[in-house]
Amino acid sequence: MACKCVSCPECGGSGIVWVSFSGKYMGKHRCDDLDEMERCDFCYGSGISEECDECLDAWYDDECDEY
Repeated sequence: MACKCVSCPECGGSGIVWVSFSGKYMGKHRCDDLDEMERCDFCYGSGISEECDECLDAWYDDECDEY
């Protein structure tokens, strides 16, 4: 089965957003060289807004194997 996770609409799946030099939120768009990258607060930098069941099951399996 293929992964069906949903990419974050706020950062486009990159996990980062742009903020201008003056602190203005720019989202996925960069205007000039002074803009800075910050972690996306919507997905906490993962780039995924919704994980599919297959990936969640794999994550739980990995967690259970550790204990």
